[in-house]
Amino acid sequence: MIYLQETNFYYNGLPLSQAYDDVIERDLNGIYKLIFKLPVNKSDQHKLVEKDSMLKATEHFREIGYNIFRVRYIDKEEDYVQFTAYQIIFDLAKKYVNPFFVNDLLPVDALKMWSQKFNEPPNLSIEYWSDTTDKRVTYYSNKQDDLKPRYALNVLVEMANQSDLDLDFYLNGISLGRIGRDTQFLYTTNKNITSFGQEDNYDEVITRIIANSKFKPEYDKEKLKKKQKEEVEALKTKQAEFNKRLADEKRQKRIEKEIKEAIRREELKKIRYKEQKKRSHKTMQVTVFKSSEEIENEIREKYKAQQQKTDIQRQLAKEHAEKQKAEIAKLKAKHKEETELLNEEITLSVTVDSPLINEYPEVYEMSIENNDIKTVEELTTFAENYFSVQNIDKPNVSTKIGLEVLQNEEVHLGDTVIVRHIEQDIDVRNRVIATKYSPMDKKYLEVTFGSKTSSYTSQNSSISNSNTEKVIRDYQSQLEQYLDFRLNTERENFNNHFEQETGLIRDKINESNQTSQASINVLDNKFTDEFNNVQNEFRTSLQNAQNQININQASYTSDKEVVQSKLTELYSKQNESKLYIDTKANDVTNEFNQSIERAKSEVLQATNFSNSATLEQINQINRKVDNMKIGAVNLLKGTSNYTTPFNHNKIVEFGKVINDQLYALEHEDSKGYFFWETNQFVKLEPNTDYVLSYDVIPKFEVGGAYTPIEIVNENGYSLKPRQFLLKNETIKEVKDKQRLIFKFNTGNQTNLRIYFTSTWPSKLVYIAKPQLEKGTVASDWSPNVDDLEKQINVVADSISSKAIEAVRGDINYLRSNILTADSVNANMVNVDRALIDKLMTNNLLVNNLTSNYTLTEKMKSKALESVYGNISNLRTRLITANSITSNAINVDYGLVNKLINNESFVNTLTAKSAFINAIKAIDIDASRITSGVLRSTSGSMRWNLNANSLDYFDGAETNYYGHSRILFHTTNNAIYQSNNGTCAFLTFSRTTGTQYPSIAIGTSGNLDADSNTGSFSGIKCHTAKATDDGLSEVDIIADNIKFDSHGGDVNTGGWTLENYRKGGSRVRAFYGNNTREYKYELGQDGYRFNTVWTSGLNDRIKIVNYTDGYTGILSWNEKYGIQFSNYDVRVQYGKYWYSFGDILRGDSWRV
Repeated sequence: MIYLQETNFYYNGLPLSQAYDDVIERDLNGIYKLIFKLPVNKSDQHKLVEKDSMLKATEHFREIGYNIFRVRYIDKEEDYVQFTAYQIIFDLAKKYVNPFFVNDLLPVDALKMWSQKFNEPPNLSIEYWSDTTDKRVTYYSNKQDDLKPRYALNVLVEMANQSDLDLDFYLNGISLGRIGRDTQFLYTTNKNITSFGQEDNYDEVITRIIANSKFKPEYDKEKLKKKQKEEVEALKTKQAEFNKRLADEKRQKRIEKEIKEAIRREELKKIRYKEQKKRSHKTMQVTVFKSSEEIENEIREKYKAQQQKTDIQRQLAKEHAEKQKAEIAKLKAKHKEETELLNEEITLSVTVDSPLINEYPEVYEMSIENNDIKTVEELTTFAENYFSVQNIDKPNVSTKIGLEVLQNEEVHLGDTVIVRHIEQDIDVRNRVIATKYSPMDKKYLEVTFGSKTSSYTSQNSSISNSNTEKVIRDYQSQLEQYLDFRLNTERENFNNHFEQETGLIRDKINESNQTSQASINVLDNKFTDEFNNVQNEFRTSLQNAQNQININQASYTSDKEVVQSKLTELYSKQNESKLYIDTKANDVTNEFNQSIERAKSEVLQATNFSNSATLEQINQINRKVDNMKIGAVNLLKGTSNYTTPFNHNKIVEFGKVINDQLYALEHEDSKGYFFWETNQFVKLEPNTDYVLSYDVIPKFEVGGAYTPIEIVNENGYSLKPRQFLLKNETIKEVKDKQRLIFKFNTGNQTNLRIYFTSTWPSKLVYIAKPQLEKGTVASDWSPNVDDLEKQINVVADSISSKAIEAVRGDINYLRSNILTADSVNANMVNVDRALIDKLMTNNLLVNNLTSNYTLTEKMKSKALESVYGNISNLRTRLITANSITSNAINVDYGLVNKLINNESFVNTLTAKSAFINAIKAIDIDASRITSGVLRSTSGSMRWNLNANSLDYFDGAETNYYGHSRILFHTTNNAIYQSNNGTCAFLTFSRTTGTQYPSIAIGTSGNLDADSNTGSFSGIKCHTAKATDDGLSEVDIIADNIKFDSHGGDVNTGGWTLENYRKGGSRVRAFYGNNTREYKYELGQDGYRFNTVWTSGLNDRIKIVNYTDGYTGILSWNEKYGIQFSNYDVRVQYGKYWYSFGDILRGDSWRV
């Protein structure tokens, strides 16, 4: 139902009972609106609903059962008015919120932050909640370079989509979380799908993303320069220390080497002295002396060679210094380049292809940008998420189906179900993303399955502050590592080069010393002999060592032969072990195979025994199934809405409506007659199992209920003493709606009466939908067979008596062949082997196993197939081409006689044409016509004398190119002319919101004769009683209003009042039409304006005419201005006036 509400949501307003074509369209994280129509009739219900009216519409799936909408659009047609209303939260659609950032918050905290960011607080009091605690929300409402306010609902929907959460609007509340359930409901053809449609939208498919990011490195330049300077100084200090240490080490080596050389020279002197002493008796050696010229030349050559070496060393040192200086300059240039790079903008760009790129004929590209990302890896992940998370490389597939909702299988927005369509080869699990719901019929008209998508074009992904800081730290770390590497490289190169150059200098100096020393100390031949002796001794020692090695080698060869023998022995033992292991393995394998054969034999024997026992058990179960009867037939009548034979008035008076379903009165004593009258008795068979099921809803937080079965006699009175079949397990504690089940056996009793009560008055319950059936398994509620027959009889009244007899015969056949004693015969139930297997499992009781829903569905299917077959037979035998065949109608002969009783009757019906012509020729006096409707043969004129209405049409109402009509009724009279898609009209109606007449004359840019639309231009007149201030009113409505004479000729010099200017201009004007030929004035001499108020001249001013002859221009507050007269000019400043004439004359100038 739809109600016209006031401000209070919790009470029903005025019901709009004539509403039709009603639908609530709702998309997941999308639109939420109500559309319905009201007929234009005498009830005037369509006039009660106005723009911004509040509506209350039924939504039975909600806890309270309704939602609130506000009317936004009204479309008035000839015979109906269509209203479009949006859920009340959509009042915020045009409200702005300031930029905000949600960083890893719970959904309820994110909603709180959103509600606090309105640019101007809304009039609507907003409530919000969320029970989702396993998801966090991170969202930035604006891009980095755009800090303008955005529409509140756009931001809210975007935040929900990016967080993969669902929005729910309920009254004035907003929920952010997960709606819907993951169900196992199956919607398939030939079961519960009445219509099917699937749409694959490839328009927004993207298979290649080009992602870009532009940013400047964030780093402290001064800090970097200081750090680079410190590194260079540290490098120089470290190099100096290293060079000093290296020089000290080489100096120590030279000292040690010179000491050894000095010792060697001293030894040579001793040897030479001894040799000279031994040879003193021999002839003395001849000594040759050098001349002075040779000595001079030798010395000069020596110094010349030394000078050349010195020059070479100096050149090498100079080159080394220049190279070292160039390397330092290069390092500084590198530092400068790195510093300059910090000022340059870094651009990252990656191209990511979808895994499905080859599935489409073309590559569909899209460019995105996120300047908060500063690494290629993160930019690549960001782009890949468009395919893996948002699925933009897949078409938007939406499946729309009409449903025939079965009991307990109703789906709602957000639910996940199984959709199976055999012809379309569809078998998927999908989520409900859109619904169409009728609040008048309280049922779903259509549901759409698919995947919730988000708008990736407006997505504002961003990296959090912590991630940004991490990127900066990584960049700084990489920069520092690079600088360290370069400094270490330069340091190592410098050290190597320095060591090489200093080593060359020292080697040259040592070489010169050694050469000079050798030339002075020339060894004699004896030294050479001694050296040869030493060498001979060394050779002898070497030969002895070689002999010893040969001896050791022989010993090694002997040892090697021993080891080889041991290896041979080890290989032999290994082969013996392998043979032993193979033998044992064969023995174990044979024994294992024998064990397997024995086990197979035992298993086969056990299987044969088990099969034998199983077959016997199956036979027993089959015998039990053959004797078993399943219920599914409700033995209680009138259980759907508590109509007769119950006292319905008492139930309405004392009952309660919950979710539009009438429940019985809560029971505070043991008398349940308000619910269950004693005049309905159920004839039950003795010693039979029955099951009673019913819905229970607690009145308070928790309630208790039990089901006593009272035994009464045939006359309806209780037996003495009274007896009850009451068991403790029938007492149920309920907190929400439940379906309770009570099983019992009748024993030897019959004629049982049932009533309900509660355990104690503080815990009360409501009862509804009772069902009593045979068996031990409770099935879903269904009405009694007699109730169904009554419904069938209503339909059957439109069919001939023969057709009714045929249907009743089919029902009797159904009862006699399928239903026996209000149950289904076992031979009509197909029990497959899978059911028998389930019955056999763990020897479970048959009563507990027959609750399987599949068995019940099969029984229902068999019964329905039989009914459908009989109906098809009825249609084939009796009805042909939507009419009843002649052989299905028995025409009584007396009826024929009545129809053709005598010839005079036929003659009366077939009178001659003269009689008809005579009737045509009769003149009819107008005074004789006192009632009825006069219609023209062409249908263009209708005069209803009883309803006081006159309608004239010169053509069909849908004719676009010309149509006239005159309508004079009790209300809404009109004279109307249309042509070429426009119309002109004169209408008599009432002023909006009153009962006082008004008149409108004008034209419309369409065919709608409504003076309240934007296409109307004309005049509307209202009486003084229709206005709030008691003044009569004439409305002149047009974009431009012309004031002309002589038939509107523009050359007459009329005026134009401009009410609208194209291009969205905010300017309006009042001007003359022909300023070249005419002079236009505002007022005349003797009819002057006293005050002209203007705005927009820097400050708002007033033009004032004073009674003393002055004319003035004053500021808005009248403290500053200037006055003019025929003899003076005055200036006002503050509260004083100053005369220009007095100032010029030098008189006292303040007035």
